[in-house]
Amino acid sequence: MGVNLMEWLSKPLLRYKQREQWRREIDAVDSDLKAGATDRTRQVLEPGRLKRANDHRKTLLNAQSPPELSPQERDSLAKLSSSLKSEMMDGIVTQVEQRRNPPGTVGKQQAWVRRNKSKVLAWKNAQILLNPDSDDPDLCNFEKHRPLGEMRALLTDAALPGYFSLSPQARENYDEVNWDDKGAGATALAEAGVQVKYTTAGKVARKPEGDIEVSSTDDVLVLKVRKD
Repeated sequence: MGVNLMEWLSKPLLRYKQREQWRREIDAVDSDLKAGATDRTRQVLEPGRLKRANDHRKTLLNAQSPPELSPQERDSLAKLSSSLKSEMMDGIVTQVEQRRNPPGTVGKQQAWVRRNKSKVLAWKNAQILLNPDSDDPDLCNFEKHRPLGEMRALLTDAALPGYFSLSPQARENYDEVNWDDKGAGATALAEAGVQVKYTTAGKVARKPEGDIEVSSTDDVLVLKVRKD
C-alpha cells in the first residue's frame, strides 16, 4: 500500500535526533518496569500508570516517524518540494529588508506569512520525509533560501538607514581619481552635464577650467555646463 504524501505533509513529524532520544527514553522506562517486576529493590512507583504513559509515547513515535518511501514516491515528493519552494519565494522579504526595515517591510512580511503558513509546514515535512536520517540542524530551515536583496549602502527612510560608502564601481575606479584636486574632479563632472555642489575648507584647491559657469558663496562651489 502506497503512502498518502499529502497526509504526511500536513501532520507533525519528529526529526531524526528527536526520534532517537524518544527511543532511548522509552527503552529506559521499559527496562525499569521489567527490573521492578522481578527485583523488589528496583520497584518503581505506579508502574501501571508509567507503562500506560510509555505505551502512549510509543504510539506517538510510530505515528510521527517518517515512513519508508518508494523511488516513485520520492520523485513525486521532490518535485512537490521544489514547487512549494518556488511559490514561497514569490514576494518573500529579503535579508536586507529584514535587517534595515524600510517602510512597508512589516506589512509585506505579515502578508507573506498569511499566504504561506501551510506551505512552510508542508515544505519542512517534505525535507524530513526525503531525509529521514539527516541530523543537519538546518534541514528544515527555510531561512537559508531567503535572498540577500539589494545591498544599498544608504536607505535614508529605513529604521537602520546605514551609512554612505563608495559603490562597487567607485571602488573599482578609486585609484584613477585624483582625490587631492577637487577642482579637477568637479570640472570633469560638470563637463559630463552634472551640476556639482560641494563644500570646501575655505578655499578651492584651484578653479575648474573649461567652458564652465562658476558661482560661489563663502564655502560652497556650484558648477554647471554653460549654455549659450
